[in-house]
Amino acid sequence: MEDGENEEFLENVDINDDVVTLRDLFERRKILLRKKKEILNKQYYANKLAAENQQQELVSVPLSGELEQEPPNQNLTSELTTLTTILDTTSTQNRDENITSIDVNINIVEPNKNDLEFSSDDSVTDPSFVALSDITNLKPLSPANTEWFPEREIENTAKKNGRKRKGNPNNWKRIINKRQRMMGEEYIGFKKDGTKFVQNDPKPARIMGPICMSKRCFSGKAMYCPKLTEEVRSEIFKTYWKMSLHEKKMYIASMVDKTPTTRKTKNSNSRRSDTKVYYLKVNDKKERVCLKTFLETLGIKEWTVRYWLGEKTTIDNESEPSAVVAT
Repeated sequence: MEDGENEEFLENVDINDDVVTLRDLFERRKILLRKKKEILNKQYYANKLAAENQQQELVSVPLSGELEQEPPNQNLTSELTTLTTILDTTSTQNRDENITSIDVNINIVEPNKNDLEFSSDDSVTDPSFVALSDITNLKPLSPANTEWFPEREIENTAKKNGRKRKGNPNNWKRIINKRQRMMGEEYIGFKKDGTKFVQNDPKPARIMGPICMSKRCFSGKAMYCPKLTEEVRSEIFKTYWKMSLHEKKMYIASMVDKTPTTRKTKNSNSRRSDTKVYYLKVNDKKERVCLKTFLETLGIKEWTVRYWLGEKTTIDNESEPSAVVAT
């Protein structure tokens, strides 16, 4: 088929016809190219054999005699005609099924050694080459049919791997451990190991201790310790440990009063500059209690109270008139 016939054929193609998949076009093109190569090989080897026979005859025939040119191989010509007929028949059947096919023309060329070295995708060496970009009436493949396009799966995998995960600070172990410590629950504390601090020291949960049973609290009327019930103390304990760190500090500062010392013993080496008075809020009223009852009800230690009140020195060299809880 000549170039003009190719253009006329492409103009008559209905652009509304659907091609099932590109796979059919690829397979059809492979079959036609393989047939073409087989025919060219047969013609090449047939002519080569004829040339060898002709050379053998020239040995016995005088050079002055003119040799008659052999007629073209009728078998090869008939095979090409049959192949073209089969392709035309298949194309007609596919048109009945609303499947558009593209006729691939095979031109007979003079066989030579260069014919065996051609590229199926080279538009220069293959005159019948039709670029896929020139085909406009193709039906797109379904998204599920990706077996012929593995690069799609690679792109999707790359996109999934490239998506950054957003961290949730509430699930971090450090934040959880800090929250448990602030709520008075069990947590993992730090412990000194040589010259380093290692977080491997489990700390128990905060619990409410017993009330003070000293004679000073029970004999006098100034202290409210004997009147505190376990229900009231438990409510104070739970309320305190639901507070934030800042709220805890404010609560301690509001429940402790400082009064300066009025007199000092002669030749005394005490560095105490004030006396602390401790309170607990009962029914929205501040009731005075001793240091032991104050600390045991809140589940804290004396060093914490002194530190939050601004006393950063140790308590080893200081003493209080009320009962002191050992740290």
